[in-house]
Amino acid sequence: MSRSVGVYDVTKEYELGRTRVAALRGVTLEVGRGEFMAVAGPSGSGKSTLLNLMGCLDHPTSGRVAIGEQDVAALGRAVDGTPGGSGEEERAHAATPSPARRW
Repeated sequence: MSRSVGVYDVTKEYELGRTRVAALRGVTLEVGRGEFMAVAGPSGSGKSTLLNLMGCLDHPTSGRVAIGEQDVAALGRAVDGTPGGSGEEERAHAATPSPARRW
């Protein structure tokens, strides 16, 4: 079965004041095309953080996220021209209502 999405030695840290909090430490996981997966664990264990990384909603502090054979960090270059860029500015602008735009 071919890989659909994978995370490899991924770490995600957040700053809380002067403290760095590790939400994920060295996680490696592959989900094959057509497979279903459930993520379970106690509150604060990193479930949402992992899913946000796998869904390309956030960037890892270290490690690699891939969709198929494509490293997700390289995808940002096509969106905004910067290495590992996310295109957040473009998405924020597109989602901002303007007087001329009717929702």
